[in-house]
Amino acid sequence: ENIGKEDKDLLLQYETVRCLDVILNNKTGVESMISSKNGVEKLCLCIDMPTTDMRLSMIKLLTIICIYSNQGHRG
Repeated sequence: ENIGKEDKDLLLQYETVRCLDVILNNKTGVESMISSKNGVEKLCLCIDMPTTDMRLSMIKLLTIICIYSNQGHRG
């Protein structure tokens, strides 16, 4: 294929965000993220995504964590 490295990286980041969305779309996934060491902090670092859509998706995921748990914002 004629896909450059930047395009491959962007596609990989997009797929990763989609996977996180699926994982955090249920109680078990949210609880797992909250209880994992530095999980919420690592999600915060992901806000620096190359596209607006991906940044908004990451903010949505962080919002879910904050709403679900009063400890989620402390990540």
